[in-house]
Amino acid sequence: MDRIDAILEASCVLFGERGFENTKVSDIAKMAKVASGTVIYHFGKKEAILFYLAWKFLNTLYRQTLVASEDASGGEEGMDACIHTFFDILAASPHQFRFLLRNIPDGVNLGPLSTEDLKALHVSYIQLLRSAIARGQADGSFAPGAVGETAMIVYSILIGAARLVLYFDADGDMLRAETLDFVRIRLMPR
Repeated sequence: MDRIDAILEASCVLFGERGFENTKVSDIAKMAKVASGTVIYHFGKKEAILFYLAWKFLNTLYRQTLVASEDASGGEEGMDACIHTFFDILAASPHQFRFLLRNIPDGVNLGPLSTEDLKALHVSYIQLLRSAIARGQADGSFAPGAVGETAMIVYSILIGAARLVLYFDADGDMLRAETLDFVRIRLMPR
């Protein structure tokens, strides 16, 4: 692992465990086995690391969900792909999810770095949920209803499930199955 990867990995773990505000550059350097000056040399300041990690994770979540859902034959299959992708990433990258849930960079002064980029990725991810719902309504697999509000409910369920897995050691596979069942029942035509 090179120095930059070691710094990013250490930052992700420490920000997830302690939070951004409670993590010092010296803590990152110690865990990454580099000098504090090396962290500053590569990133300038801690906020740049936060931005990069948040952007990378949100971009990964968005892109993988997009790829999984765009091949779906209809709305129900698209929604299933969105849910499965979320839980797959949660299982594969729990420390990145913990980092994001604890440190969503709202309110952190990122200086010249734009939180608008992060918000755009977040909105784009939710748009994938909206698209799956709208497709399902169009193909008849989902009941008519408020697409935006329903997408936010699904998103809230996913975030809540992630919190249960990460902070309360809930069974991710059980929550995946329950989320799929709940969303199907909620969205199916009556």
